[in-house]
Amino acid sequence: MEDSKQMFDAVCTECGQKCQVPFRPTGDKPVYCTNCFAKRQGSRDQRRERQGRKMFSAICAKCGKQCEVPFQPTPGKQIFCNQCFGRGGERGGAGSGNRPDQLQMINSKLDKIINALIVAKIIKPTKEVKPEVKKSETKKAKPAVKKVMAKKPVKKVAKKKK
Repeated sequence: MEDSKQMFDAVCTECGQKCQVPFRPTGDKPVYCTNCFAKRQGSRDQRRERQGRKMFSAICAKCGKQCEVPFQPTPGKQIFCNQCFGRGGERGGAGSGNRPDQLQMINSKLDKIINALIVAKIIKPTKEVKPEVKKSETKKAKPAVKKVMAKKPVKKVAKKKK
C-alpha cells in the first residue's frame, strides 16, 4: 500500500539531524525528528504527572479494565482506558460503532448495488421510495360491495307481419 502523504525535508530543532516530516516547515515553529518527537511526548506525560494533576479511578467501558483518567467520571458516561480510546473509543475509530458514518457507507454501497442491478436489468427502477405507512393507516374500512342484480334476459318477441 502506497503512503499518500507528501514528505518534506527538514532539520530537527533539537538534535540538528536531517529528517522528513509530513508537513511543510514554515520556520516559525520547531520541527523534531521521529526520535526527538517521541522523547518530547514522553516528557510531556512526565510533566503532567509532576504538575500534580489528580487522577480518578474508572473502569473502561470497552475492555472492562481498571484505569485512571484525569477527570471526575460522570455516572452514565462511558470511560475508555488509553488503549481503547486510542483504538477509537468514543472518537469513532474501527469497532466503535460510529453509526452515522457506517450507515452512510452502507447506503452508498447499496446504491451502487441497486444501480448495477438496474443496469443488468435484473430489477426495474422505481421513481420514488414509498413513504412508510403506519399500521393504523393500512386498516381502512372496506368499501361497501354493491350487489348487482342480474338482469333477466329480455326475450325478443318476433313482430308479426301483417
